[in-house]
Amino acid sequence: MIKYFLIIILFSSQGFTMDKLTECPNKPNCVSSQSQAEYAQIAPLKMNDDFETTKKRILAVMNSMPRTKLIKDDNSYLHFTAKTRILRFTDDIEFLIDEANKVVHFKSASRKGYKDFGVNRERLESIRSNW
Repeated sequence: MIKYFLIIILFSSQGFTMDKLTECPNKPNCVSSQSQAEYAQIAPLKMNDDFETTKKRILAVMNSMPRTKLIKDDNSYLHFTAKTRILRFTDDIEFLIDEANKVVHFKSASRKGYKDFGVNRERLESIRSNW
């Protein structure tokens, strides 16, 4: 049982450690404000309010998106899933509120496939436009 748990942790592409979201995999189906890969980079959201207001704002924006569900709320970390419109693939959307630097890091990644045809970047830009 422990061996299987460790394998899941090692290969998980969601979550965060030490105030950093996990890195995008080496394929063009992920976008993250903390990515080191040039193809996956996007600017974080600016935090204009206090922590609680910012968190409520994230929840409101995400609740307005179709086929989206909150999976985990761990104080400054929020994890959502979204089903793609046509093929119903599951994508992961994550937020990490960095109150010290007054930004919200975010990431959107496909669970399957190699390319996403820009869906994840489009999703994050849509969140930014509703921010």
